[in-house]
Amino acid sequence: MGVPIDSGIAALFGSATRARTLAVLANSLEPLTGYRIAEVSGDERIKVYSMLASLERAGIVVSTKREDGRTTVWTLRDPDVGSLLRRRVRLVGEKEWDTDVTKRLSEVRDLRDRVLKIDLSNYPSLPREGVKELERPPEKDRDLAAAGLRPSRRRKT
Repeated sequence: MGVPIDSGIAALFGSATRARTLAVLANSLEPLTGYRIAEVSGDERIKVYSMLASLERAGIVVSTKREDGRTTVWTLRDPDVGSLLRRRVRLVGEKEWDTDVTKRLSEVRDLRDRVLKIDLSNYPSLPREGVKELERPPEKDRDLAAAGLRPSRRRKT
């Protein structure tokens, strides 16, 4: 039995195994072996390999041989399918997660060096004390919760 997955996503893709297999590929930064996909998704290897073969025949995934000529790796063919899955399902192995986090941190560092810094002392009309952080309207929290997303963590004062 694999990692639990949203029933709507499973229905959309036809099965939970298919959805998990595609979600692992969608969230990967590099092509993965069937063994690695099964390991991350929690599904049996035989089911994953069977699913990959079926998805390849349907033109959804692509298999390629690594340089050693023995190892087959898999990728999604359609980036739109990957985008949909990344928005709804996050199945990432620890190794892939560490690589992804490291990549994102380096992007943030690059951005931080290019941020425009403003000296607020040049603007005497701005209040100095008692400035409250902007609060998210309760309607937005309600809409986020209805969509299954996390509402604001800020405390209302």
